Amino acid sequence: MEELVPNVFLMTNDEEFVKWCGENPGGLVFNCDHSVHVPYKAHIAGSANGGISTCLKPPFTNPYPKVCSIDWMAVKQWASSQRGPLEEWDEPWSCGNCLEK
Repeated sequence: MEELVPNVFLMTNDEEFVKWCGENPGGLVFNCDHSVHVPYKAHIAGSANGGISTCLKPPFTNPYPKVCSIDWMAVKQWASSQRGPLEEWDEPWSCGNCLEK
């Protein structure tokens, strides 16, 4: 796990990612491009039953690493710094199943 900016972490290992989601069910998780870590879609980390969000499917971090944080503002600012303002993305930034804008 690498801290990209304060409180925002890059996950490239499934075990670390699953552990983080279990410890931070209210955290925000961005799927990212595998080569340059460009964010695409955000999901909530945990599910109502205490496990990992059903929108996140294994393998979790290969080929698409995750960028995660419990600080939603920090991770959204990080995503905006990588791709521009969230409102200007050409597709919705948040998952319609597990997360509302």
